[in-house]
Amino acid sequence: MKSPLYTALIILSASAAVMPASIAAGVMIHPESESHVRTVSFEGQIAGDGTAGAPAVIDGDELKATFTLVCDSGYFASDVAGYIFYDASEIVRGLGAGFTEVAQGGSTDITVASDMSDLDPDHIYMFVPWSTLEGQLADPVYFRTAEGYDDEQIAYDDGGNIHIYPQGELSSVTITTSDSPFTEVSLYTLDGSYAGGLAVDGHYEVTLDLTDLAHGLYVLEATCADGTVSADKVLRR
Repeated sequence: MKSPLYTALIILSASAAVMPASIAAGVMIHPESESHVRTVSFEGQIAGDGTAGAPAVIDGDELKATFTLVCDSGYFASDVAGYIFYDASEIVRGLGAGFTEVAQGGSTDITVASDMSDLDPDHIYMFVPWSTLEGQLADPVYFRTAEGYDDEQIAYDDGGNIHIYPQGELSSVTITTSDSPFTEVSLYTLDGSYAGGLAVDGHYEVTLDLTDLAHGLYVLEATCADGTVSADKVLRR
């Protein structure tokens, strides 16, 4: 790792695995190979980007993470795992992936999984890819379970005078109003980026195509002819 955030404490066990001790500024051990993780993705992620300010929100009882391991130099040959941290010093558990070999310049996708039904729904955890020889392979990715996720943190109304159905569909949603016809309907990601919409003067019912959107939680904003603006959440599963 070029800029590690963790200090590695090597604990030799019967399986010769390396257990991370804590999250802190420190120096990692660099063997003959040097590697890093390019991407980390979670199955069932419905919101967030994995940063501390916007942790990934994972729907379901299983944490299933896939990361791409890249060998920058030498020859990577090591046991690889992922670790769930409760905070900067407490490990919840490790998710072992087994022995992995990657030649210089090569890469491979690694998947680890664990039950997470016992995790605190109100707590934000950290996931860190780890190897026996090189220690921490990437910066921590922050996540939480969907249970207890408060999507009311979105700074919008809770629907106003619009009705959206069905929720969680793969292809489309229909938006209706009874007070004043729509003039515009728009979709935004949770970070405020425009994701699509329609100009719909004079319509009391509008259907939005969701097939090109990534899975996750969006904010739908509807403007009506009388000047009212309402918003609600739309879940694209």
